Amino acid sequence: MKKYANAKDVLPPELLEQVREYFTGNLYIPGKNDVNHKCGLIITLAKSGAGVPEIARIAGVSTRRVNQVISKKRRRTWEWIE
Repeated sequence: MKKYANAKDVLPPELLEQVREYFTGNLYIPGKNDVNHKCGLIITLAKSGAGVPEIARIAGVSTRRVNQVISKKRRRTWEWIE
C-alpha cells in the first residue's frame, strides 16, 4: 500500500477546499487506531524493560517519539516506568 498520496487525487474538491481553509503544506493523517495502538505498545514495552532504541524499532517510530510517549505517561499518572 502506498504510504502517501496527493490530497487532490483522493479527496473530493469540496473537502479539499475545506482542508485548505485550515492548513496548507504537508499534513499527516494517522490511521483509525494508529496513534492509540502505538502509544499502548510503547508503554507496554517500556514497562517490560525494553530499551528506547528497541521500542522505536518495534513500534516503527523515532526514539524521540518513544521518549515523548513515556514522558507524557509519567506526567499523567505520576508513575515512573522502571
